[in-house]
Amino acid sequence: MKPQLLVGLWIRRDHFRFPRYIGSDHILALVRSGAFVFESKDGAHRVGEGECAVFRAGVLYRREVLSPVTMYFFRYKSDTPFFAEEHIIFRDQARIASTLQMLERLAEDVFLDTFELQKNLFSDLLTQYEIEHNGEGAHGEARDTAVTAAIAYLSENLHKKPNLTELGEKIGTSYITLLRRFRLKTGMTPSEYLLALRIEKAKQMLSETDLLVKEIAAFCGF
Repeated sequence: MKPQLLVGLWIRRDHFRFPRYIGSDHILALVRSGAFVFESKDGAHRVGEGECAVFRAGVLYRREVLSPVTMYFFRYKSDTPFFAEEHIIFRDQARIASTLQMLERLAEDVFLDTFELQKNLFSDLLTQYEIEHNGEGAHGEARDTAVTAAIAYLSENLHKKPNLTELGEKIGTSYITLLRRFRLKTGMTPSEYLLALRIEKAKQMLSETDLLVKEIAAFCGF
């Protein structure tokens, strides 16, 4: 079973309040700016912008801030170790930058259901880790299949307002992963793609049927 998010929050530190730290839950720390070093029985690491530190439950760490650091803490539980290392450097830094931007937007909007979106972003980080550390082949094919399934769903439900979270659940992926993969494959968001489908269908029905404009609009979801 994949790790389950308990809480997520932004942290800014000029120094660590507890240089010697041991926690009861696991923590994935994603650095936005600055840098720090930490050490455990497994070795010492320097963590900088766009990189992650994994603090495992029950393990003693020594930590020191090198330059004022801003990072996002994902506190999670997991029955088995998910991350093979304590210091994670992602290859796709554009994707990491996008994740950090989304996390910042969540912090600014008090009206959003932030925890559900935090879970989606956390799940996307886990997926990125699996892709980059376990190989691209089978995962890449599965994600393409997911986008194909999403396109089929949108094409068959022109009249409905799409719920991307539910759509992701239907095809076995998270909202964030689906959104990114959809953009990569089509150059559009699912909502933009659906609008294009509706317009094309409306044009076809206007030229090939004698239905009233309001009937066509209702059929196409306008």
